[in-house]
Amino acid sequence: MERTGISKSSIYLHFGDRDGLLATAYGLRFETIVAESISGLEALLSRVHDPRTTREALRAATAFVASNERFKQRLDRAVIIAGTRGRPEFRKALAKAQTALTDRVALLLTASQERGLIQLKHPPRVVAQMIQAVTFGRIIAELENEDTFQSVTAWMALVDEILDHLLFDGLLDV
Repeated sequence: MERTGISKSSIYLHFGDRDGLLATAYGLRFETIVAESISGLEALLSRVHDPRTTREALRAATAFVASNERFKQRLDRAVIIAGTRGRPEFRKALAKAQTALTDRVALLLTASQERGLIQLKHPPRVVAQMIQAVTFGRIIAELENEDTFQSVTAWMALVDEILDHLLFDGLLDV
């Protein structure tokens, strides 16, 4: 209010109340995180041409996700999601951004399968949700202070194995 010169009543007129203002701010942060995830995945998949390079690219993405630099984004996302508790309007707005992310990942998976880069054995939305859950779950290890080189390497190996099973079974057997 000090920086903009806008009165409290004018702000609340636009956002409803303090909760509405916070929901808007957190919603924008969430959408930014989601947009970064989507654009990174789209860029990654636009540069691959066969299952092997797709697998290598996804392994690089796993390493990026596991990096310390991404911890803040994952934690921010968790905090924002937790903030929807008891706030149905905020939850509905966040669900829209989350659904957009899942839809885009599912479309990327479908397009990758059509290009012969991966093989889906489960519905694309379910696979997209599973990939996000595994990635999001990295927070647990970080909170346990299990951020040693060995623990990160073990986590990445497990994610690679999951992705190999979910996306590449039968494609790389040659």
